[in-house]
Amino acid sequence: MLVLAFGALLVWFQQQAREIEVAVVVTLLRPVLGESVSAGADAIVLRLSELHYWCLRITAECTTLVFIVPMLLFAVATLLFTRVPVRRWLAASALGLLLVVVVNLFRLGLIVVSTLSWDRVGYEWSHTVVGTLVALAGVVVAALATLRILNGRPLRSRLRRRDSGAVAS
Repeated sequence: MLVLAFGALLVWFQQQAREIEVAVVVTLLRPVLGESVSAGADAIVLRLSELHYWCLRITAECTTLVFIVPMLLFAVATLLFTRVPVRRWLAASALGLLLVVVVNLFRLGLIVVSTLSWDRVGYEWSHTVVGTLVALAGVVVAALATLRILNGRPLRSRLRRRDSGAVAS
């Protein structure tokens, strides 16, 4: 129940979550990109030239919350409907959430760098095609990593036990 309450709070405070996300992306990119990137509430401001600025607003559809909320629901379902030890569940849930956050921050950074490098064409490709592929691949990797931790022993170990006559769990 606490996890669902946390998810509801994230959705309720999604504006603040987007502002934090912008601040993190800008903080990570500033050492590399310098003054060409800055934060403005829920937007990343890019200086493409002396007189050409572009604002990339992090909308509710682009934020990490789009991935965090389903991961939280998955975590709750796992806890409610399986007999996974709580310690393993916590580790799996934390890793899954961390991975989706890191992947989305990487995706946003990719969009920023592409936009600075190739202007509108870079934005269009990195936001629609490449960014979507990165996000989907990241969610799949996060889900697989979560399931791997929840599952416990590696598959090879279970197969060896089955071959030796023991029943696999």
